[in-house]
Amino acid sequence: MDTLPLFDAPPAKPRAYLLTCNNADLARDNIFTWTLPAWWVTLSDGTRFNVCPEAGVCGRMCFAYDSTSSYKRFPGARAAHLLNLELTLHHLSDWEGWMVAELRRPRYAVDARARIHDSGDFYSLPYTRAWFRIMKSAPHVRFYAYTKAVTTLRTVIAEMGAPANFDHRFSLGGTEDDLIDIEKDRNADVFPDAASLAAAGYVDQGASDLIAAGPDIKVGMLANRLSRTRKRQGKQSFSQHQKTHDARRSERERQAAVRRAARRTAAVPEGLSRTPNSG
Repeated sequence: MDTLPLFDAPPAKPRAYLLTCNNADLARDNIFTWTLPAWWVTLSDGTRFNVCPEAGVCGRMCFAYDSTSSYKRFPGARAAHLLNLELTLHHLSDWEGWMVAELRRPRYAVDARARIHDSGDFYSLPYTRAWFRIMKSAPHVRFYAYTKAVTTLRTVIAEMGAPANFDHRFSLGGTEDDLIDIEKDRNADVFPDAASLAAAGYVDQGASDLIAAGPDIKVGMLANRLSRTRKRQGKQSFSQHQKTHDARRSERERQAAVRRAARRTAAVPEGLSRTPNSG
């Protein structure tokens, strides 16, 4: 397990730049990134933390979560992503201040773009509010994000207003898919192949991830290159997997309710009614 010391005192900024340009697919468009661990992670104090609370079926098919991905295989990457998370958990105010100051530096002065979370998500309201303040402090930078945190993001938008320099896109395959109107809300889905992507009426973002920051309502991406996650995905999109999962869960809940009702009925002695007499 990667371990880091817990912060007992306000820490110093851990590196010159908190935003990186290490994701090869994004670096070709000079997109800076802010990266957290994906889904469940063990913190330095040994507790488990869910960085993607609204993750659904996507969790088991996530590139960043799979043990064979570069996000998991390299200790330096794991440690850096965990440090990012723990900074926001333990010293959110310090982290926010560092980000605001960093975005004033020359390398972000001209046509800068930043993707929030090439791994991880808006895991809490305080963290999301901090990001909104950061983005509003840097109107010269264009930010964008895929997110499954539908309720969280809509709550903060209602509270603070959406930053004018922020484009968000709801990502299908999560527990809040039912809150997304795929004909009106900008959304993204992951498909097993180009044919199924096109058949569903989605625009392929393969040429550039900046397409996700554009006006198209439906943006699709192809399944990642990891053989294990591709096998898990099979021939369905993330949204199709989530619909199947939700339908099975609903059926299990319905059957459980029927069994509970049957047990209650069986527990009533013959000839007695559970309804009190009205007379």
